[in-house]
Amino acid sequence: MARPKQTLIRDQKLSVRLTAEELVALRERATKAQLTVTDFVRLQALVKRRKSRQTVKTSNRHPLDLLEPERFHELRRIGVNLNQIARHCNRFQVPPPAGVEQVVADLLAILNRSGPAP
Repeated sequence: MARPKQTLIRDQKLSVRLTAEELVALRERATKAQLTVTDFVRLQALVKRRKSRQTVKTSNRHPLDLLEPERFHELRRIGVNLNQIARHCNRFQVPPPAGVEQVVADLLAILNRSGPAP
């Protein structure tokens, strides 16, 4: 069986010059995100950011703005899961599962510890 035809054809190229160290770092970050280098660069370049990193002063940044996108999305998923647990507990008037309070406390401690980079 043949592959279905793609409706989105990417036929344009963009060349970028990097140092050897930058290329290694880029490949490592793409590997950590389980993406190809091309997909990783496209995602990073085209994803809408909440605030431009160049226009925000370091002293005014929220600690979450300093996280790598992969870490931010990981924290976001944890928050979504905790919210689902809370909604279930509230809806059915049941106590939260054992350990949830500790998870929330640990996450808050991590977020309170993380501050702007020196």
